[in-house]
Amino acid sequence: MRHFNATRTAACVLTGIGAIALAADPPAKIAPQPTYQTDMDMLAEAGTPGMHHRFLNHFIGDWDVLATLRRPGSPPEEYSASATFDWALDGRFLQEEISAEVMGMQLSMLNYLGYNNFKGRYTIAWLSSTSTSITTAIGYQNHDGTEITLFGTIDEPHLNLHERTVKTIYRSESKDRFVVEIHDLHIPEPSSIVMTMVYTRL
Repeated sequence: MRHFNATRTAACVLTGIGAIALAADPPAKIAPQPTYQTDMDMLAEAGTPGMHHRFLNHFIGDWDVLATLRRPGSPPEEYSASATFDWALDGRFLQEEISAEVMGMQLSMLNYLGYNNFKGRYTIAWLSSTSTSITTAIGYQNHDGTEITLFGTIDEPHLNLHERTVKTIYRSESKDRFVVEIHDLHIPEPSSIVMTMVYTRL
């Protein structure tokens, strides 16, 4: 008699488990394992210049630059510079070469502006003849396509300051004029602008 009850109990349990299994949602399909070819396709897609890179094409050319440096407690200082934009690495990065004389010292800069397809963000790197560091920033374009805003950090050895958070804005005003603003976000607005660079096409 006990054997009969135990068997019937086991059958009920198994039936219940089966009913629960049938009532549950079917398991989600497992995504196929990536293959070498899909890996290469994804890599090619992430590494191919696209629409966002073509937007940068209007910067190509030679420009006069008027730079205004603003420091708290001091009057603004103005400097003239020249800049040339051209494509590097088959249209993947926009290379800017800047030449200026600042406080009696010759200054050269290389800037690389591009769009990271994988992250979906614009990215920039600044290199200067007066520094051994590379400054980088990443950001986005506004809805009407007139501004690119990037955020990053910068060191200021002359002030013994590390990783100051900065915001850089590229603002297109016409095909022959654009403005770059650099904001030190440790300074309250509206005084956060530490440098303005006005580019006029030659």
